[in-house]
Amino acid sequence: MSRRIASLLAVVILHALFAPLVLAAETVRVPAERVCMVQDRLFPTPQIPVELEGKTYYGCCPMCAGQLREDVSLRMATDPVTGQPVDKSSAITAANPDGSILYFESEETFGQFVGGQ
Repeated sequence: MSRRIASLLAVVILHALFAPLVLAAETVRVPAERVCMVQDRLFPTPQIPVELEGKTYYGCCPMCAGQLREDVSLRMATDPVTGQPVDKSSAITAANPDGSILYFESEETFGQFVGGQ
């Protein structure tokens, strides 16, 4: 088995083990390095860092890392509380129970969101 296949298999197994824990919770804050900022999905392990203009974004694979370098729009999100644009590199990252990611412009807006759950 090639090293790449073994690595992918390990990620799939870890995801299968980790997913039930995420599904049992409400929206929780997560480290940005565990988020693919192209797919806006939570992963159980740190993702590929992409350094751009002094900021760090994360992609789950070389293709996503390349997309982050090329497409400025992928580096931005909308705060679900204020509706304001937020740079994913500086955002408060939170995972929904299904593993999808929300980006908040501040601790305050994250607190407002989870306080309303």
